[in-house]
Amino acid sequence: AGQPVTMHYVLADEEELTIKAESVDVVISVLGLHWANDLPGAMSQARRALVPDGLFLSAIFGGETLRELRIACAVAELEREG
Repeated sequence: AGQPVTMHYVLADEEELTIKAESVDVVISVLGLHWANDLPGAMSQARRALVPDGLFLSAIFGGETLRELRIACAVAELEREG
């Protein structure tokens, strides 16, 4: 047995993290970064919040994810706007 682990869940905007610098061991972002207008800035804020050697975990859509949806949206836009 080791020391007890304290967990705090923070629901925050990836582009405006209000977490003190070097104050968390882990930052987890699940399907949120793809909505960020400033992806490098959002990742930089996550890095700033992490302690040295902290862990950043993220799940994001890849380049070919939802390909059919992107095509359908492009076709719909062409049909609508000509």
